[in-house]
Amino acid sequence: MPTCAQCGAPLPREPFAGRGNARYCSPGCLDLGERACGPSCALPGTFSGTAIRLGIGVLVVGQSMTFGLALNLHDDVPPAARALTQWLIFGGTVLVAVLLGGPLASAAWAAARRGRVTIEALFVLTGAGALAASLQAHLTGRGHIYYEVVSVLLVVYTLGKLIGARAAEHARATARAWGDSLAVARVVCATGTRTAPVIEVSAGDVVEVRPGEAIAVDGVIAEGTGFVSETAVSGEPFAAVRRPGDRVLAGAVSTDATFRVRATAAGTARQVDKLLAAVEAARDKPLSLQARADALGRWFFPLVAGTALGTFAYWSTASGWETGLFNAMSVLLVACPCVIGLATPLIVWTALNRLAERGIVVRGGDAVERLAEVDRVLFDKTGTLTDDQFALVDIETPTAGDERARVLGWLALVQAHSPHPVAKPFAELPKPFAPGTEPRVTNFVAVPGCGVRAELTEPDGTRHAIRVGTSSWIRGDLPPRPPSLKGRGSEATVVAEIDGAVAAVATVAERVRDSARETLAHFARLGLPVEVLTGDAPGRAEALGLPPARAGLLPDDKRATVEALVSNGAKPLFVGDGINDAAALA
Repeated sequence: MPTCAQCGAPLPREPFAGRGNARYCSPGCLDLGERACGPSCALPGTFSGTAIRLGIGVLVVGQSMTFGLALNLHDDVPPAARALTQWLIFGGTVLVAVLLGGPLASAAWAAARRGRVTIEALFVLTGAGALAASLQAHLTGRGHIYYEVVSVLLVVYTLGKLIGARAAEHARATARAWGDSLAVARVVCATGTRTAPVIEVSAGDVVEVRPGEAIAVDGVIAEGTGFVSETAVSGEPFAAVRRPGDRVLAGAVSTDATFRVRATAAGTARQVDKLLAAVEAARDKPLSLQARADALGRWFFPLVAGTALGTFAYWSTASGWETGLFNAMSVLLVACPCVIGLATPLIVWTALNRLAERGIVVRGGDAVERLAEVDRVLFDKTGTLTDDQFALVDIETPTAGDERARVLGWLALVQAHSPHPVAKPFAELPKPFAPGTEPRVTNFVAVPGCGVRAELTEPDGTRHAIRVGTSSWIRGDLPPRPPSLKGRGSEATVVAEIDGAVAAVATVAERVRDSARETLAHFARLGLPVEVLTGDAPGRAEALGLPPARAGLLPDDKRATVEALVSNGAKPLFVGDGINDAAALA
């Protein structure tokens, strides 16, 4: 698919032509790409030729408006001073036109050649009217000048396009960051393994994944058994055991085992590739504000032009052609599209800044107007309504007092050696050991898909064999769980064994964010129904006291749910936090 020479986005049906064979998706990218600084102009936060020219234009506009307003408000200015000032303002207008007028004229001409009337045509029409009326008043010495309007229009247009092009580039770069993290794979070959771009991986190739690494292909496990964290692709918070024959998706992370995965799809046909394509497609859609502006232009442009011609005909007959021309140009002047090109973006960006102050970064300005139309809210669960770390809900031990404290301290020491997410809350347990008396952890081994085992040596040389993991791995008489902890689907059970005897049974669970209850209550006051879409197991959302949930959803299922609602006329707001939510968010 042809892409923009500046930002890399797919080209529209009729792209904007640049030098040589360069093609661009928008006037903003055309302007950035055709400047001497090249693609670096598009990088947010850098000074480019366009930014420098825009800065000069703003300075000229400020001075022109000041002197133009002074001339129009005071009729007692000496003729020589008035003439000099008018020529200076005219010179400033010409300077701004030279610096900033090229992209506007090119875009308007390109649209006219395709038989389309866009917002660019309104800017050109208004600018032409302001320039003609000002020239007539300047040369005849009768009436007021409005040269500065031309400069204002050019600055407004350039600023809007520059911001739009940079925002689009930044948004696409963010979307591609995830794909770049899965761009290479360790392919198994006859001589061992080799690192290769994932685009070279074909269905049937075997890829090796080591502990802590992300799986770069969609496939089936050929070798290896261990925990795999699928939070990024499904939203499931608990790492799941995956064995030979189990299916895995690109983006899942091996927690504690080395796997060999046989690819079932080419490196460019993964679920994550479809996900990123959906995000790109959504971002390539034009803003509704721009679509409305173009629709407005299709009837507003001929209406304004017709009114100006009628005004010229009437006043030329009544008071002469000079009056007719000035009044006709005045019609074009007051038809200025600044309500679209300046006032509306100003309001939108003010709203975006207010949201940013509250920690909300909005991708596009049309999101502000669409927020007002929302009629229901869809939430992801894991990491959105719940914390992204597990909480240790309860831990039972057969012992009490100092003996219990000592057991918990041992568990903290052992689990501190494990990178597994479930181990983290154990590592934070208190360690009741005096300085110099803390036991040493040796022979630590992570058993893929089961847990960990280690040897703990006390200062006096006494050794203890410790295992911490799933209840199915550690056999023994488990103490009964209290009624308050039974049947809660949001929890997982972890068992600790010391010297062959069960020493602790812990309950690890997701924890609802402190702000979630207040947020849900606020939506209720607004009269907006709330539903949870999660890749987690059924029942876990309800067990946490959250609204009704659709569970077990893959990223594409979430996207399909949102699309179905939209196709039925609904206006949903989707709230999510991860790459598994990106397609639905888009």
